[in-house]
Amino acid sequence: MINLFDLVKGVKQYLALFQQGKVDADRTCQHCGCHKIHRHGVYYRWATTIADHYRIPIQRYRCPSCGKTFSLLPNFIAPWQRFHTGLREKALRLRFEDGLSWREIARRVGKRNEASWVNVQLWGRRAIALLALLSEILLRELSRWRPGMDAT
Repeated sequence: MINLFDLVKGVKQYLALFQQGKVDADRTCQHCGCHKIHRHGVYYRWATTIADHYRIPIQRYRCPSCGKTFSLLPNFIAPWQRFHTGLREKALRLRFEDGLSWREIARRVGKRNEASWVNVQLWGRRAIALLALLSEILLRELSRWRPGMDAT
């Protein structure tokens, strides 16, 4: 399981907090609710921004009550992704607000960070799929609150 640590503004601030031991705030196990979780090691992963690549530490935890383990990811990197959320957001804005092609976006945001047009196009597809899912959920909830409303 992965939890997000949402108290940081960027990679450098996260690295500084991690060195000071301030990344793990009061945490509870999401499986059983135990408040006595223990650190259970660290693993490293890459975070790629527009300017640079960073090797960031990710703290792992273990619940002594149920034995489940989980990691605490910083909020600027999505699970199983190496590209900084801000970089992906910039790419999507260039596509949907400025109308640039996927290749042009990759040239602009991928100069130093190896973001190919295939990566950028995949981010766009995922964003569109997420928007479609959110629209469907919103319409379903609206029709639940206003039964006579047409969902089309």
